[in-house]
Amino acid sequence: MAMKIENALRGEDLAYREGKVWVQKIYSKPWSKQHIIKRRLKAIETRLIMVSRWK
Repeated sequence: MAMKIENALRGEDLAYREGKVWVQKIYSKPWSKQHIIKRRLKAIETRLIMVSRWK
């Protein structure tokens, strides 16, 4: 069980790192869909908070 959780967290860490890169890429452009991006960022953030509580 612990292994499963650990692997899931490792996956989350990767997703987080990739998400950060993705966010930086988007914010380096003038973007028309800012509200969508903000909503996605919020979703990423809440997932990160949940993950960090697990650790």
